[in-house]
Amino acid sequence: MHVTTLLKRATPPGYQYIDAARPLPPDTAVHTTELCNYGGLAFIYRASVKLRKRTVDVAVSTFEYLCGYASTGIHHFILFGVYRPGSQAVSATFFNELSSVFEWLATFNCPVIICGDFNILLDRDNDVHAAHLADMLQLFDYVQHVTGPTHKLGHTLDLVITRVDTDVSNVRVGDMVSDHALVHFTLRSDKSTDKVQSITSRAWRKLSMDTFSSDLAASSLCVDPDMFDDMSADEMAQLYRSVMTGLLDKHCPVVTIRRKTKHTTPWFDSECRAQRRRVRAFERRFLRTSEVDRQKWLAKLKLLHALYELNSTYWRDEIAASKGNMRKLWRSLSGVLGETSSDVFDDHSAADFAAFFTDKIDAVRASTSTTPPYNVVHSATSTMRLRLMRSRN
Repeated sequence: MHVTTLLKRATPPGYQYIDAARPLPPDTAVHTTELCNYGGLAFIYRASVKLRKRTVDVAVSTFEYLCGYASTGIHHFILFGVYRPGSQAVSATFFNELSSVFEWLATFNCPVIICGDFNILLDRDNDVHAAHLADMLQLFDYVQHVTGPTHKLGHTLDLVITRVDTDVSNVRVGDMVSDHALVHFTLRSDKSTDKVQSITSRAWRKLSMDTFSSDLAASSLCVDPDMFDDMSADEMAQLYRSVMTGLLDKHCPVVTIRRKTKHTTPWFDSECRAQRRRVRAFERRFLRTSEVDRQKWLAKLKLLHALYELNSTYWRDEIAASKGNMRKLWRSLSGVLGETSSDVFDDHSAADFAAFFTDKIDAVRASTSTTPPYNVVHSATSTMRLRLMRSRN
């Protein structure tokens, strides 16, 4: 029976699935009726969740994986499944490939859940591979949540890994469904807290130039120009300000607009912003007019998506340039991870800084007060030659 048929039968009503079949060996005869490929990974999820399969831009040969980008309306997260065959020894290549995958996952500004059968004995404190994995997780700011045996032989092989700031709760190991146990956990994905700011602006679209010009001609600014002869510059400026403000309040009053401030991705530059503005202008024109403007809007929309795709490779280039330099990688991706630098400085005066350095120098002197002085040997010959050279010059 084909694996796809088994998945269809295992998927309950109201659920869907995505899967990644196990890679076939190079010498497999694929054009035969006896071909049957077992194994692989699958995600079974509710139909109300949108789960799109993603391809990782990393060449992987030591483990199988399945990556899905999940969306539940206002919530998004990455679900990454891993299966490392226990029949294969843990190698340095595995950790190198897993590190490359972690670097790729770091580009997503949403929760990341990595789960699956790693076939590494995390329950053994003296296991060198478990220690290596723990160091790697700490390096990428990940945490492993499963405790207790998940295999019938009493080992912890099935893991749930997330970032430190990801809210995962109710992690427990359930009953054995095969030689492995079922691992339960709950992911809480909060709605992004975009700041709402109030902006005051004038309703310029309501301004009628003819009516405004008529009222301006009848105002004190235009009726009697001779009145300005006896006014100072400050008085004329004040009169101009009051008259123009009154006319603008009448014809296009001030309105308050509430806007959400959202953080754009680093590659979203001024060119993307200008192109998006043009696309929206064509869209508004199309909604008011005909099918011809619709085709123009679609053409502009395709150009915008092409520009997005071009600029989105920014992070791939950043990762490639930071290969092997973890400090540079995390510094370049801090914006995507939501780690913004703070502009808040401590309230220290110049006297505070002077006192700090004075105390520091006194502490160094006190700690080295018992150290015997170093006898510096002076060379009289070198000094004499230097004086002779200066005198000759």
